[in-house]
Amino acid sequence: MIKTISRLAIFLLFAGLVVAACYALKPSANVEKRPAASHSQEVLSQSITALQQGRPNYARMDRELADQVRRNLAGAQKRLARVGPLMSLTYIGGAGPMDVYRAQFAKGSLQWAISLDKNGSVKYLSFQEPPTPQSWIDSYAAFPWSERIIRMAEQFGILLAAALFGRFALRLRL
Repeated sequence: MIKTISRLAIFLLFAGLVVAACYALKPSANVEKRPAASHSQEVLSQSITALQQGRPNYARMDRELADQVRRNLAGAQKRLARVGPLMSLTYIGGAGPMDVYRAQFAKGSLQWAISLDKNGSVKYLSFQEPPTPQSWIDSYAAFPWSERIIRMAEQFGILLAAALFGRFALRLRL
């Protein structure tokens, strides 16, 4: 009996890890896979460093963006100070005219969006906390029923694959 319960616990843990990994690796629904704009990663890295130091390059920004950055600089610096120095940037994809990156800092990560015009000036720049499993749960009800059914079918397929793997590869008998 204890052997069966321990096998079941291992199986459920494995199935949960598979589902969690699938969601963690799935990009945001509004981000599409496409090449990044030329030099956007370099410009973003320089912009983040400049914001952390309190010296953004306003000359490289669109006039409206520069005004917004001036108004919000103190708050942005506080948020960026909490995450520490920039360690790496990873391109996630594009959302409209913006390139979306995941910035890994010493004490956390942020999701950044940047858009450059034809001259290389920054038209749009923003950051936010990356999506969490709780934010996905909270927004799940916003999906139409057809999307919910598709997602549940995907989840069921993943769990079925994990069950078959456990049954045949690990020789679990449930």
